[in-house]
Amino acid sequence: MRPGEEAGGSAIQAECAVWWAVLSMLRDRHLNLLDALESDRRRAYRREADADRFTIGAVLLRLALAAELGAEPDRVPIQRSCPTCARPHGRPTVAGAGRHLSVSHSGNRIAVAITAAAPVGVDVEELASSRPVDDSEQLARHVLGPGESVGDRREFLVYWVRKESVVKATGEGLRAPLPDVLVSRPDAPPRLVGYPGRRALAATMADLDPGDGYLGALTVLADVPLVVREHDAAGLLLG
Repeated sequence: MRPGEEAGGSAIQAECAVWWAVLSMLRDRHLNLLDALESDRRRAYRREADADRFTIGAVLLRLALAAELGAEPDRVPIQRSCPTCARPHGRPTVAGAGRHLSVSHSGNRIAVAITAAAPVGVDVEELASSRPVDDSEQLARHVLGPGESVGDRREFLVYWVRKESVVKATGEGLRAPLPDVLVSRPDAPPRLVGYPGRRALAATMADLDPGDGYLGALTVLADVPLVVREHDAAGLLLG
């Protein structure tokens, strides 16, 4: 049986919900939804904007999961255990819920991705916050691989968000060298071409629409058609 087929031979598809929030959606009452570890992480940030981005991501993830599972938000036990150390800064998981999770934020945008299909990674980057590529040769060497070249900042960031979404989905993050994570060109549909240490990695990718001035990408580790539904988080955060 090939990946993406049920026992009867019919093709299945992966569905993934992506929720978009902005910093202005944060409310004081949201702090009450943070668990003890999340509250500690919020206090550890030196910049208020960084603390707020983390807070919205944590709260939105809990609210979106609660809505999917039919549970109270404060009854959703999200874990962030790091696989290489004891600190709670790994990718979010929730035991027994049958959901895969990912969170990203940049500038004024916060993204949360949830799917029941397979491990997922989401990434968003702000165009204006990145230096021009010709002033960032060292950064480019840490991102671009063989045969990957760019003409402007936007093309560079397309590579970046696509690759970041892949390593978030695998859970390897910074441990995976981005130049060895090969993806399709910025002007082509997103596709994983190669991954370090693996002859083949089943993955389906999508470019996202985070709004003007931002780029986003999503990777689900399943070789099936991917249906992505993007939502405004205002209803969850402000309702």
